[in-house]
Amino acid sequence: MTDSSLHTLTCPTCGAPLQFDGVSPTIKCPFCKNVMAVPDNLRDENAPPLDSHRAEIEEIRQLARSGRMIDAIRRYRQIFEVGLKEAKDTVETLAAGGVVELPPAKSSTPRQADNADVMAEIKSHILTGNKIMAIKRYREAYDVGLKQAKDVIDQIEANLLGRGVPAGSATPMRPTPVAHISVTSSPQVTVTQQRAVKAAASAVGFSSCFGIGLTVVILLAIAIPVGFALLQPGGPIKPMLIAMQPAILIPSGQDGPPDVITLVHNVTGENRSFVRVSSATGKLLWTSQPLTGDGYADGLVASGSMFYTTNEFDLLAYNSSDGSLAWQTRMTDQLNYNDKALAVAGGRVIALTADQSMQAYDAQTGQPAWSRALRGYDRQVRLVGSQIVIIDYIGDAYDYSLIFINPADGSEQKVISPTCSEEPDGYFDETPDPDDGIIFDEAGQSIYLIYGDSLGCVQHYDLASGEKTWEIQEKDGFDISFYGFHPLLAGDKLYFGSGQKLMVLDMTLDQLKTLLDEDDYDFVPLVAPGDRLIVRARKTRGTEQFELWGLEAATGERQWQYGFENGKPIDPPNEMSGLVDNDEYGWGYQLNAQGFQLIKFQAEPSQVVLEMLNPANGTSLTQVTIPIKFTSSDFYSIPTIIGWQGQTVWLQLETKIIAIDTATGKIILTWQ
Repeated sequence: MTDSSLHTLTCPTCGAPLQFDGVSPTIKCPFCKNVMAVPDNLRDENAPPLDSHRAEIEEIRQLARSGRMIDAIRRYRQIFEVGLKEAKDTVETLAAGGVVELPPAKSSTPRQADNADVMAEIKSHILTGNKIMAIKRYREAYDVGLKQAKDVIDQIEANLLGRGVPAGSATPMRPTPVAHISVTSSPQVTVTQQRAVKAAASAVGFSSCFGIGLTVVILLAIAIPVGFALLQPGGPIKPMLIAMQPAILIPSGQDGPPDVITLVHNVTGENRSFVRVSSATGKLLWTSQPLTGDGYADGLVASGSMFYTTNEFDLLAYNSSDGSLAWQTRMTDQLNYNDKALAVAGGRVIALTADQSMQAYDAQTGQPAWSRALRGYDRQVRLVGSQIVIIDYIGDAYDYSLIFINPADGSEQKVISPTCSEEPDGYFDETPDPDDGIIFDEAGQSIYLIYGDSLGCVQHYDLASGEKTWEIQEKDGFDISFYGFHPLLAGDKLYFGSGQKLMVLDMTLDQLKTLLDEDDYDFVPLVAPGDRLIVRARKTRGTEQFELWGLEAATGERQWQYGFENGKPIDPPNEMSGLVDNDEYGWGYQLNAQGFQLIKFQAEPSQVVLEMLNPANGTSLTQVTIPIKFTSSDFYSIPTIIGWQGQTVWLQLETKIIAIDTATGKIILTWQ
């Protein structure tokens, strides 16, 4: 048993002495107020278990102590979003049994200890009359919908100011059912209509025919608006369905535009299910049976006549034609939180679950086909030709290898174990990890690997033999794994960002070149029309700002620049979070035959702005503004682009599915 008497430790931040009781998983410095994680060997074995945050620190400590320093550093960076050097120094201290200061972990939801601070901030906004900011902060902190956030803020405001709760406000955890509308209490019946009814009832001197006719007219005047109200979404006849994620486009089976399959929240029935919406007619084609449990779905992929998703521990298959459940089976855990953790290949549905297990099921019957436990931290299913590629450890080694799997039976087809060392007398081998660059060249039946923090390596492997054919080394290393690898393959050129550099690999000449090297920016290549390369430049010094740069593709010389003063991309990396409001708008893009299409989502007023840029010089060719009239206020949730087909884009915007023909600037579909 560990000695539970007082231990004297030193704060790594200010150097002050720390008194430790042998039990607590953390210590708060009484001088600088920073919080430190306590080494596990100093804690009493009967002490309360660590919370998930401390458990992650212990996982990192154990990885480091077992010699898996690279994995430990990578895991620390994933949790805390810090730089390589800070992560390396901290992990080394953890491995030595030292006390370290913990930075805030990345999360869309605050830890329980932060709730008081969040609520204090929200109450401060309410007391100063800034209710919109209170709603925005609540949504950012707790990841809820606009209506629920408004209802909660209404309740907080009522309690805080001693007022009654506004009519229609919901409890924080349960949406309010939509009230049924009755004829006698309908708000559609005006005072004039009520007086007309009384007048008709007291008009004894009129003839019976005139009285009957007048009665019919009055009843129609009442019935028409009431009937219209009853038929609105949320009424007793037509349920209110709110579009949610996930959503996908699927072929309509005709020559028309694709249909949309999306998860919806049935506010009236308080459940969640899938629906299919016709883009051609705007009609609801079918609604599936409600999902069980919390009703949320993770992952959504379609193949042939079926689509597949997961609900907690269940994997479900549906018939796309009518939404009926084809089969359902139990997985070993929930789906790994990644939009690429579910795929269909070789007649199998492949799922990568949170327990780091890859499982395959027959796509038609749901029968288990094979499973494989992973030792590493791969988080996505990669399809390379007709095979699956897993990045995992082999045997007792702690270096990642590329394992090619037959999706039908799970058998290993090939294993490539890349290494890269500085020549001729290098002492440290670089190996790839799951977040590094892996590019499959289907035409050339080869694979390119781009990896290495200390020593950058670009390698080319022949898939037939599994042998390395050539290698390029970059002495400064690559900085690509933190925000993910976002390459652009354009013909025989491969562009990618590496920290403050924009790199290009000429795959015909086997040459690597730096196109841009800017201290204050990082880069994501977007499209390469003709002899131009359009990149997204993010200003990293001072206030974060985003720009588009049009470059000469061969030389990297900047030809034009387009700035987004308060705009942020809605696509990763560094994607927008929170809300679209007057302080911040979102934008997306698409390259088509007419030019570089920008789509901007703005508020106050709520609108979508379509702007076409000339890729050659960045000038604006056309600009169309589309008012968005169905948002409930002058701010709204960040839209999700479901997909593009030609010049038409499908979006989930607030509670609706819409499709916009960007060529004409017309909304061609609005559902719910």
